[in-house]
Amino acid sequence: LYFVLAFYVYLKNTDSLTTIPLLFSFVIFISMLAFYFNEKSLLPNLFVRRNFFVPAHLSFIYFDFFSKNPFSFWTGSVFNPFMVDQYSQPITKVVGDWMGYEELNANNGYISSGYAQAGLFGVMIYTFILGVYLRWLNIFSRKVEYQWLVAALVLTPFRNLILASDLPTVFVTHGLIIATVMILFLRKK
Repeated sequence: LYFVLAFYVYLKNTDSLTTIPLLFSFVIFISMLAFYFNEKSLLPNLFVRRNFFVPAHLSFIYFDFFSKNPFSFWTGSVFNPFMVDQYSQPITKVVGDWMGYEELNANNGYISSGYAQAGLFGVMIYTFILGVYLRWLNIFSRKVEYQWLVAALVLTPFRNLILASDLPTVFVTHGLIIATVMILFLRKK
C-alpha cells in the first residue's frame, strides 16, 4: 500500500520514470550496507533476498520438479475442468513438500507457473498473453488523461505476476481485470 501511494505521489508530480531505477538502486545499496554491518537486518531480507534470490531459486526448483514430474495442464481450475488433477494439493504446496517443508506454499511468478502448467509451451503461452496485454495497456493508457493513475493501478498486480502468482490468478484475484476495467472507464472523450 505504501509503495503504491508513494508511486502515485511521485507520478502525479512528474512524468519522468528515470529516477525510479536510481531510487531502487539506492534502496538495494542501503540494504546491502545494512547487511554488511548487521547480517540479521530486516532491510536486506525484504528488498534483496525476497525480491531477487528467492524467486530465482524457486524458479529453478520448479524447473527441476516439473522436469521429473508430470505437468499440471491447468487441472483443477476453471480453464480445464475436464481433466483429473494428478496432484492432490495445489502446485505451490506440492513443490513446498518436495522441497522438504510440509507447511511451505512455494508461490512463484508467471514463468515458473507457466512451466508447471505445460512446460516451455506454457511459458510461451503466458508470455504471449502478457505481451498482448502490455501492448493493449500501452495503447489505452495513452488515452487516459492521468497516466500516473494507470501505472499505480497495475503496479501491484504486475509485481505479483513477476514474483508470486500464476497469470490467471493475477488476472482474476489480484485485481488486474478490475484495473483494466478502470482504465477503460478513465479514457478521455
